[in-house]
Amino acid sequence: MRTEPGDKKKAFFFCADHCLGYCLFIYFCNSSFETDSVEWTGLGYLQARHLDLYLDFSPPVNVWRLDSRELSSALSEHPWISETKVKWRWPNRIIVRVQERTPPVAQLPSAGGWLLLDKEGTLLPPRLKVFLSFPFPSLPILIWSRGNSLSPQQG
Repeated sequence: MRTEPGDKKKAFFFCADHCLGYCLFIYFCNSSFETDSVEWTGLGYLQARHLDLYLDFSPPVNVWRLDSRELSSALSEHPWISETKVKWRWPNRIIVRVQERTPPVAQLPSAGGWLLLDKEGTLLPPRLKVFLSFPFPSLPILIWSRGNSLSPQQG
């Protein structure tokens, strides 16, 4: 059976294409693209190690398999974070810029502990030592009538 010159060309490009695809797959899955940590910027009250625990970040993570929208969404559920931006830098750096809620301006007693009120009027959950690096002892205390219930806003 005689083969056409075009058939050999097609077969060559088919094999070359698959070999190139396999080589790229191996390259992008190697340890050069694995990150062991998240770099945090914009932290004031929150601590990086506690946010790592909050995310349950378990290294190594391949940056190609990391969903930045999912990471940002998970962080937006943290009560002390108002906004996040996740960036990837070549080859294996994940940088998360955090915008924390504005500093609390008052504290309110509640059954579950002290609630904090920020400048926008958002009630934040009781201050946990795990998430904050310093206490707020000098804030004014607001008294709320017993008929009203207080609940912190989540996210």
